[in-house]
Amino acid sequence: MSDCRSFVTPMIPNLHLDKATEDDVVAFKNLNVNYQSAIGGLSYLSTATRPDISFAVSSLLQFLENPGIQHLNAFIHVLRYLKGTSSFCLMRSTTGFVILIGDCLVTWKTRKQPTVSLSTSEAEYKALADLSTEVLWLRQLIQELNLMKIFDDNQGCICEKEKNLKRRQDLISLSRQLGTGRHNRTLRGGRT
Repeated sequence: MSDCRSFVTPMIPNLHLDKATEDDVVAFKNLNVNYQSAIGGLSYLSTATRPDISFAVSSLLQFLENPGIQHLNAFIHVLRYLKGTSSFCLMRSTTGFVILIGDCLVTWKTRKQPTVSLSTSEAEYKALADLSTEVLWLRQLIQELNLMKIFDDNQGCICEKEKNLKRRQDLISLSRQLGTGRHNRTLRGGRT
């Protein structure tokens, strides 16, 4: 298969697969091919990363019980198509971030971006927009909680409180910077 010629279509045009005859089934079984496992692998590919082979795979899946030589040839055709189109892949970037308050994980997110980015910078910008939306929402939530003030005169507690206050101010400053950029973009009529 490594030196075979590739195809430009996943299935021969106008191919109609029929139920295999008794002789065809016996000849296929003599080849000792694990057809079910092979088609299962193609089925996984069609649902996970290669939707372009879905129709061909669904046609082959109909004959899992008693496949024949014509089904094997159609399977090999799909493999040769995959060999010729191995450079096809998902081109969408992944957005991912975590938000910590102090040392505590508050929220996280990882997902494929819904659209294809034309550059790495654009993908990073989209991820930053998602992050800024989440940070602004968290900031609003924290403001609405109306956290109560607790007073303490212990020097160790006061020192620790000042460290946490600095972290909180840095987070608020970052969210304001991100929010301003997003707000300006929205006012200009850009995508959010």
